[in-house]
Amino acid sequence: MATLNDFASKIPILRRQFRSMTATSNFNYLKEDRWAPFSSSADINKKSYKLNPLLRVAATSNSNLRHELTFNYTWDESLHFQKIQDSNLSFPIYGDQSVLIPHYVRDEGNRTKENNVSMGADYSLAFDVETQKGIQFWRYYVKLKNNLDFRTTCGVNFTYLEIQTRDEEARRDREIFSWHVKPQVTYSFSHNIDALFYYQYRFEKLFHTARNEATHHNELHSEFTMRF
Repeated sequence: MATLNDFASKIPILRRQFRSMTATSNFNYLKEDRWAPFSSSADINKKSYKLNPLLRVAATSNSNLRHELTFNYTWDESLHFQKIQDSNLSFPIYGDQSVLIPHYVRDEGNRTKENNVSMGADYSLAFDVETQKGIQFWRYYVKLKNNLDFRTTCGVNFTYLEIQTRDEEARRDREIFSWHVKPQVTYSFSHNIDALFYYQYRFEKLFHTARNEATHHNELHSEFTMRF
């Protein structure tokens, strides 16, 4: 993980607008081999490259607006090897008795390659509404004990799964573009009681379907948390 702390103070054009600004990047690599000599299920060699985040910039403006912009990228590459039965191995179990267990080996020529790629970006804006001093809503004057915490999150994402067998060219088996928006409000009644309300809309375009179908998701959520 690499972090660049509070670089806004070192750049004049940023210092005039932002109180602080931090950049973060993270890279993870994972290699995994699955080998099962006594099972007919496919063996798998997998490599994962995760840049989560590829870049995240968090900033607080001079007017106390909290911004966060994140870019993510993930690439999973895997080889699936089909297997053939090589022989039966005899294992003694009791006295002169034994059991035959089939032994399988990889068929190197019969394999499937899969590439699963996901990339996206998210942005959030958060700020406090000072209801302790009172706030005017149309004809109504509202004054609460604590401030309201508003946060709005939006993002886009594109993911696809590409499959290639031995005698075929690579084909897209799954291809999805999506975006979402989520405004939410949090309020603390006391140290032990919190309330959360949000609405979320999500749109997905499914390019791998016959008619490039699309789905729409609407979610309205409220919750109260009590700590004892």
